[in-house]
Amino acid sequence: MPHAVLLTNQFHQLAGSEIVLAEIAEWLFGEGWTVEFYAVLLDESMCPDRVDGFRVAEFQPGTVDFSKADLVICLHQMVGMISEDLLDAGLASDSWPALLCMHLSAFHPLEAPGPFAEQRLADLILTNSPETTVAMREFGLEDDRLRVFPNPAPESFAAATPAPSRKLKRLLLVSNHPPEEVTEAISMLAESGVEVSFLGFEGQQRRLTPELLVEHDAVLTIGKTVQYALRAGRAVMCYDCFGGCGWLHDAQIMDKAEWYNFSGRDSRQRRSADALCKEILDGYEAARDFALKMQADFPERFRLEAGIRKILRELSDMKNSPDRTLRFRKASKDVEFRKQIRLERTLTSMYRDHARISFADTRDKTARKLRKQARVNRWTFREPPTYPIKMSWNLQRRTETVDVARSAAP
Repeated sequence: MPHAVLLTNQFHQLAGSEIVLAEIAEWLFGEGWTVEFYAVLLDESMCPDRVDGFRVAEFQPGTVDFSKADLVICLHQMVGMISEDLLDAGLASDSWPALLCMHLSAFHPLEAPGPFAEQRLADLILTNSPETTVAMREFGLEDDRLRVFPNPAPESFAAATPAPSRKLKRLLLVSNHPPEEVTEAISMLAESGVEVSFLGFEGQQRRLTPELLVEHDAVLTIGKTVQYALRAGRAVMCYDCFGGCGWLHDAQIMDKAEWYNFSGRDSRQRRSADALCKEILDGYEAARDFALKMQADFPERFRLEAGIRKILRELSDMKNSPDRTLRFRKASKDVEFRKQIRLERTLTSMYRDHARISFADTRDKTARKLRKQARVNRWTFREPPTYPIKMSWNLQRRTETVDVARSAAP
């Protein structure tokens, strides 16, 4: 049974990096992997119930056993925290697990690569968009290891039925940071007869499911939620704190938005609330037709399972190559490199100690804020929850016939 270890800095809120890693962990577990999931900042309420073969725990330096790992996935510079332990475990058996590093932002400091470990040890480096790839090149990461993994959606979203209505009746706003013009526009839409639901920090914070998505005709959002909606054949209005291009209604607009991870930074165009409301009402039908056409013509696009299998095949091909083995042997015995990664671990530990204190303070503030907002907003039809919020994990092992991708997995 293959064994994966996933490490991240934070798993304490329903935000992008948490859900990306959770979905990868769920898919691996469903394919028969044993999964260990570690976070420096961990909210226990988001952990799944105890399931054999799937472990979630707070990360403590020196306590992770890499001797049985076939695959290690690192977010948020975690490779700098575990690289010496990883090298020692591999040196003992002369076999190092495949190492995959991920970067989900072109500008957030924690998404930048560390100074030493990743450049020398990572087998493949995933980015969420071409924009992030360009940023990683500027940090010195080589093109031959960079791959775009564009926040793909699980296959459960592809089975969305029924089709959205011809006229916009129900809109889902998914945002942790809606700007003022969006909240005002939502009020106007509700007055025009469009039923609006809100998922996010100021609404109901829970994972978006296919069942919830198909209750709506369209989604107003940015980032990872866009891929969910497109795979489900739902119209997408791409707009949030950075502004945005608006409705995705043709290939040229969508390709440009995707280059920037559907963040709204492709245009940074802001609207007034009146203009936003009018655009939502007038542009829905074209965006609906485009989303359904995308779903029919490009069923492979934004497929989580296809993306992971492709990465696993590539890692498997390179894992036992003589060049890779020699690279890890040299790194394991390089005294100067050992000094460098110890320095990197010290630096990242200092940041994380500060972040741990900030997290505790932020958690208390968030709890107070959500309690204050416990009343239903006039444009929201879902009760805000209390904090903390239980994470919904989908831990179902697959029973399908093992395919070539599985057999090629490390």
